[in-house]
Amino acid sequence: MLETPVGRDVIDMAEVASIPSEVRHDVDLLFVVDDTRDMAGVQARLIDTWRRIRGHLAFADGGFPTVHLAVVSSDLGVGAAQVPGCTATGDDGRLVTGAGGAPWLTVTLDDPAAADAAFAGL
Repeated sequence: MLETPVGRDVIDMAEVASIPSEVRHDVDLLFVVDDTRDMAGVQARLIDTWRRIRGHLAFADGGFPTVHLAVVSSDLGVGAAQVPGCTATGDDGRLVTGAGGAPWLTVTLDDPAAADAAFAGL
């Protein structure tokens, strides 16, 4: 317990606590994707960006981490406005689900490239 007398400034006091921790070798990546038609070219480059990130992670201290990839779109809907081709709620900020129904992809050392096709499909 840290005690500070009332009425006196104590500038250089510190409390040190020992907190047990578990080191986890996991990385969570969230990609926010602008899914408007004008951004199709940028979206196509996203998979290449992921491959470069994956390549760098292969050299991480402790080896390739377990990676969780998630994608959310910028489509929050148009509300009460009437816009052709748009919905009122859009994606509502929810994570995009892949073919398996999970809102994220797990990439492991066993097959880090396996997520490429699934990630591209998101």
